[in-house]
Amino acid sequence: MIRKKDKNRSQYSTFENLRKMALTLAPETIGELPNANYGVFGAVIDVPMARGSVALVALADGTSSMYTSTGGGIIGAGTHAQVKEANSSLLRTLVTMRHEFLSSAETELPPSTIVRFHLLTDSGRKIADISAELFWKPSSHPLLPAVSAAQNFISALRSV
Repeated sequence: MIRKKDKNRSQYSTFENLRKMALTLAPETIGELPNANYGVFGAVIDVPMARGSVALVALADGTSSMYTSTGGGIIGAGTHAQVKEANSSLLRTLVTMRHEFLSSAETELPPSTIVRFHLLTDSGRKIADISAELFWKPSSHPLLPAVSAAQNFISALRSV
């Protein structure tokens, strides 16, 4: 019996693999970081969507990607000036907010009502959560600067 390949499962597996690869990246693969980064070498942001999830990846070497669990995405957008600037701005913002993050080895997707910021540091991963509702309709919240920078990053990625 020949079975058709489950396209949805294959797309989700690719999403999971790329996301996990970013989350478990070793800091030495990025190269030397400026002292101003305080050991932060990247971020992965999990954003729930109506039919799945999006993982945004911003690394200190300029790597900028967006993976979707439903298939597709954007890889290697960091060569575009607008994306490069949005990546740098996002990471600078997250560095200044690093005290809002808690240490965590968690790699699973958060519940569909939560946007999770993963801060990748040379001393391990740290996370901070915000409700998806506040992510899309920001109001007063300690993570508001990170939300704004993440939304600018999304806009830059979508523009290429």
